[in-house]
Amino acid sequence: MKNKLNHHGHVLTSVNELEKIFKRDYEILNIHHKINYNKYKPTEYIYYEIISNVHHWFRVQIPVNKIKDNNKKYYFSIYGTDISCLEFFKIYTKLSPITCSQFINQSL
Repeated sequence: MKNKLNHHGHVLTSVNELEKIFKRDYEILNIHHKINYNKYKPTEYIYYEIISNVHHWFRVQIPVNKIKDNNKKYYFSIYGTDISCLEFFKIYTKLSPITCSQFINQSL
């Protein structure tokens, strides 16, 4: 069973760049977001994840509807069981993730 994953950061990259790094196509994940008391809206996400036998390293994802061009760079969200997922992501991909706080400050 997977541990609960939390949002820890972002990375600016493209779908094509991630496909080259992961050496495979993305997968699709459906998440149902609560929109009011008893209504849920399903959202499809493009995602890649790395899981070891002991620990869920990270998952990087973005809603499918945000991707207009696989070569264009977008901010993908990075999820993991703790903040160390950003370092695992950095080691695995050689990309430079930023924390959620850095992303918010950069957007101001």
